[in-house]
Amino acid sequence: MKRIIYVLLLLFYSPVFAQNEQSLDFQMAFAADAYNNGNYEKAIGHYDRVLNMQSNFYAAFIYRAAAKMQLNRLDDAMADYNRALEINSTAAGGWYDRANLKIQLNDFEAALPDLDKAIELQTEKADFYLNRGIVRTKLGFFAEAEQDFEKGKSLEPASPLIYNGFCNLYLKTKQYADAVKNCSQAIESQPFNAKFILNRGFAYQKLGNRDSAKTDFEKVLMLDSTNHKAHYGLGNVLTEKNEYPEAIAHFDKVIKKKPGYFNAWHDRGYTKLLSSDFEGAKADFGKCIELQPSQIIGYINRALAGYYLEDFEGALADLNNAVELASDNAYVYLNRAKIHIKLEKNEPACADLKKAKELNYPNKTELEELIKMAECE
Repeated sequence: MKRIIYVLLLLFYSPVFAQNEQSLDFQMAFAADAYNNGNYEKAIGHYDRVLNMQSNFYAAFIYRAAAKMQLNRLDDAMADYNRALEINSTAAGGWYDRANLKIQLNDFEAALPDLDKAIELQTEKADFYLNRGIVRTKLGFFAEAEQDFEKGKSLEPASPLIYNGFCNLYLKTKQYADAVKNCSQAIESQPFNAKFILNRGFAYQKLGNRDSAKTDFEKVLMLDSTNHKAHYGLGNVLTEKNEYPEAIAHFDKVIKKKPGYFNAWHDRGYTKLLSSDFEGAKADFGKCIELQPSQIIGYINRALAGYYLEDFEGALADLNNAVELASDNAYVYLNRAKIHIKLEKNEPACADLKKAKELNYPNKTELEELIKMAECE
């Protein structure tokens, strides 16, 4: 949270203080004090009085918007930023602040031109380049994002936020060694910053360095035991280490905090599948289908659990749904053929195997073996 500074010098107490107390300068000073002490409603009241006195006061709109953001009154805050920029379109800070609100709203496409304008007006602010780099990373403009982080770094070489920006970028571009390097640089400056440690944990995991990833995720949980992303990362690392009960316990915590988190349900289901808890896996993949019925992976994996449970009719129904969603997926046809073979339905099995072959199923040996089993011509 940024602090608001409004300087008002009182050289001595004056009998006219009570009258001056209602002046614009006093109201701005009182508003700044209220804001900095977390009294956002009170601050807004003072800014309201200022704007009643002077309806086109740029700073009052900007600061009132900041107070409204603290209260999550985001639409009202946007209206104030819009009005402020109508009054003064040459203030770089106004464009930057409005961009930050748009970032908070996940409207990255709208934030980008505001940041462009802020940088056009004020070219040497590291924060401006940092945030534009973050937005460009979100939008997939990776080369441009890297340029922004480089410019920000040239202005503030020691900024841990800029190193973390590089780290996030390199996670997106799968340059995991560079991600570890930049996250580590950020952590040197802020060794207890959970976000930096978390990002490095994910980078280590992608590099296959499970022990280092596990250490980082555990550090995050020491700082914040409720961090669902750390529990999720640790769950996946423990699955990779074949420590299934411990992994499931971490996925349980993610789901308890974020019951709509598709990936947590899926990955817990996958871990249960690996640990031969086929009923539990089937239930978790069923939840995936409930959450995202257009995602093919839920149907495929529930079919796999059903196969192991010898619920072949249920597995077949799931794979039929998968074919409806992805009629060009060779893997789905091949697996449906396996179910048909189990049900001794060779004709539809052969049709599916033919389709899998047309779609270039990669394991030719497996495909030919199934063709023989189904006695296809």
